[in-house]
Amino acid sequence: MNSFLHKLWKYLPILIVLAILIVCMQQVMLVANNLPGGQSREDITMEEAQSLVSFPICVPTYIPPGIDSNFSINYLAEEVNNPDETYIRLLYTRVADREVVLEIIQNYTPNKGMKVEFSESDLERAKVSLLDWMYPLRFIFESQLDAAVEQIQMEANVSTTNETVWWFYEIVDPSEYRSTMAKWVVNNVEFRVFSYLSVEEIKRVTLSMIECSIQSP
Repeated sequence: MNSFLHKLWKYLPILIVLAILIVCMQQVMLVANNLPGGQSREDITMEEAQSLVSFPICVPTYIPPGIDSNFSINYLAEEVNNPDETYIRLLYTRVADREVVLEIIQNYTPNKGMKVEFSESDLERAKVSLLDWMYPLRFIFESQLDAAVEQIQMEANVSTTNETVWWFYEIVDPSEYRSTMAKWVVNNVEFRVFSYLSVEEIKRVTLSMIECSIQSP
């Protein structure tokens, strides 16, 4: 009996890790099984993506140097028959290592536009959005997420371009979380631009996307 308990104690950390991995996989499968049609869609064509949503999909006219202009398109619907939970994701990779460094998400929203100022809760939600984008499965427990949010230092500002109000967030510290997000709403479509690129480059991408969004019917 003592030998059995000794072996169990020895392998306990491995069993805990396996249990966590199983829980993660179950959550991923649960989300996938609740998608319209039973699945999300990856690497689809623009024609297919456009047929899946009611709004015109925008593509940036400016792509920074070193970024592959040939992007991939993913479709994700988290809740059946709910346009608020349906997303089109454009993913751009860095030529050097094929890592995704720029992602543009577009989805329907009942909101008409962005406020000209943001609250502390808006900043907290932005931190969570960026962490979720960078590490979708890293913060399994709420305590881990809360600790990361508390650690983050963020800069944020509001701008207006062609009467479109847009928010820009940048995690400046710690360096491992350094990333940016731009966000705006036009014609009941919410746009979010996530990136590891420099502030100057991502703002140029954002401005080209805003131009597209205000020209779309």
